[in-house]
Amino acid sequence: MIDNIFTVANTAVAGAISIILLSLKLRVKRLKCDPIEAQNNIDENIMTAIDFLCTGLDADRIVIQEFHNGEKYFSGNSQQKLSISYEICKKGVSSIFRKFQNVRVSALSNIIKQSMTDQVLVQLDNEKCSYSYDLQTHGTTSAAFTILKTLTNKNIGILSIHYVNRNKPKLTEKDKDLISRQSRIISGYLVSHKITT
Repeated sequence: MIDNIFTVANTAVAGAISIILLSLKLRVKRLKCDPIEAQNNIDENIMTAIDFLCTGLDADRIVIQEFHNGEKYFSGNSQQKLSISYEICKKGVSSIFRKFQNVRVSALSNIIKQSMTDQVLVQLDNEKCSYSYDLQTHGTTSAAFTILKTLTNKNIGILSIHYVNRNKPKLTEKDKDLISRQSRIISGYLVSHKITT
């Protein structure tokens, strides 16, 4: 009889300890996967990547815009849009972050078409899309654009490098290589957030 009581008590204690350990393990796991902390780490990495790019290209402003769906037209078609998710500016250069949210992709159709396969440097006074006019009102005279893609070649955004109140005559091979490397790094960080949350 004492053996039975001991077995029941031992089983109950072991079960209680197991439940406590499991709940602690789940709580620690939740603390480790705090989505705000995870997003902040990704944001810091992306900002570091675009800051490095800004310095390497002697740019005045760098912007990352991500594609997303907007509302629907009466026809039922989705409005394809993009919004600035990251920006870095040199001291004295105005921010455009809040001014370019929910921009219809059609406003950049020519720029997107040109930059689908490679980086493209655009002298904005020669470009006739509405987005280029808007950028010019904020002092941008030249801008390099490249599409951000996943490893499976899905378009996720646009990286644009702005030169304010000065022209960038061309992109050198060194510039193109730097843009290409940093674009892959940035794309990886953008996609990693979707995987971890």
